Amino acid sequence: MKLKILICLVITLWSARLFSQSTFLSNKPQNTKKKTQFHQTIGQVGDAIFTVSFSDYRLENGFVLDRYDDQMRFINGREIKMPGKQWILKVFYSDSAICWISVVRLRHKMATIYWNSLDFGLNGIVKSKECASIDLGDVDEDNFVVNYSPNRKLWSLVAIYGSASGVKSWMILSDMSGTILENHIQSLPDKFKLFELNWTSLVLGNGGEVVGLYEQKRNGFLKSPFPDRKFNTNHYWLRFFKDTLSNGAVEADGNVLDAAIFSHPQTGKILIAGYFNTSRSDGIEGYFMQSFLNAEVLDKKQFEFTAMQLKQMAGLASIRRQNNPQNYFFRNAVPLTNGGVLFIAEQFYESRQMETQYVNGLPQTASRILYHYGDIALQYCRQDGIIDSLVMLRKTQIGGINSAQFFGFGMYVCSNSVNIMYNDDEGNIKRVAHIKIDNTFKMESEWLFNNETSSVAILPYEGRQTEYGMITIPILKDKQWFWLQVLSND
Repeated sequence: MKLKILICLVITLWSARLFSQSTFLSNKPQNTKKKTQFHQTIGQVGDAIFTVSFSDYRLENGFVLDRYDDQMRFINGREIKMPGKQWILKVFYSDSAICWISVVRLRHKMATIYWNSLDFGLNGIVKSKECASIDLGDVDEDNFVVNYSPNRKLWSLVAIYGSASGVKSWMILSDMSGTILENHIQSLPDKFKLFELNWTSLVLGNGGEVVGLYEQKRNGFLKSPFPDRKFNTNHYWLRFFKDTLSNGAVEADGNVLDAAIFSHPQTGKILIAGYFNTSRSDGIEGYFMQSFLNAEVLDKKQFEFTAMQLKQMAGLASIRRQNNPQNYFFRNAVPLTNGGVLFIAEQFYESRQMETQYVNGLPQTASRILYHYGDIALQYCRQDGIIDSLVMLRKTQIGGINSAQFFGFGMYVCSNSVNIMYNDDEGNIKRVAHIKIDNTFKMESEWLFNNETSSVAILPYEGRQTEYGMITIPILKDKQWFWLQVLSND
């Protein structure tokens, strides 16, 4: 009997060590005033963690900055009020201040970009500097993208706008004092219409290389190997490198189904990756990786999935019918010590559901859009690009626009593992799943919260890896907003 108890104790201690981690919950709930409806993690500087809360996605009504210590104990906060006709494109930090890029639009044409900063103590004067102005003509106010370099020494803005001479792209590059280093305008091909174009991502290299991805959405038939198939999206890149602004299409030997762009956090090397197929169906057949060799030439690699890998990604659908997996999108990329890369993809699609409601006794039927966030695929690729291992995480998250912010996943990396967090949407009990995949591809899982009397849910895509092996993420617990910090000890 003593031997059995000892064995059980050893197994328990070994399991605890395997999944060793620490969790901290902020010592006070978030302010529930008007300006704190949405929450995002900015990042960690020294022992301080900074967060931002706001009421509208453009931050036109201002925002609140909060500072916590490394165990999520509140230190101080600062409310930032915005002047009229101004909205915020991005809030982040440099090596010396909390920064945000704002746009002032006057007379529906002239747009002025401002660089704003506040010291890390959140007590000083907000400094603002006019960076650049341009007559944008027709432009979608959402069609601006801002990002910063991995070493946080540079930031860039890109926009697409319409003018009397056609559709154009605008790119500026600045240092962290708001001094513009590059300012370029380029005409896009005549075939482009402004309403068809949408920025999807922007990344910077440490040396000043800027690459953005935008997509062209069209209704109708596009030129393709199969003219009877409807292709709705084309992907294009814009690149600034060594005083040259160039443009091109993301291409593969087949149909490009998805494209994403990533920057290596240490080397700053920029990589374009996505899925493709060569058939009439919408199913995925393989993936591609592309990196720039010079101003315009791409080093292109393309790989087909094996039959077993396709079955893994298709999941239950492969049992019912022989369809290839569909609707996967790259979400993140992690460089590996062997020179390879880990691609993390998620299944996502929309559907419509007819609903009937009775108003004054009369039936009113309308369609409702549902968002489906499905399985997660972790593709461990070797240095040559070939998959070494494919790990699948099965999850099901379905809901309308009001609950979509709770879907998806958050992630952070440690020296020996990749960690995935998401809200379990199966059943009536709200709980947060934490999945750890170690270097041998072994998977361990646990529930961070699992209580029948308490409801909890994280905002997966609003969290951020604030330190190596640690994530800070907003969490809704018993109808109050807190900050959750998870630190793995491996």
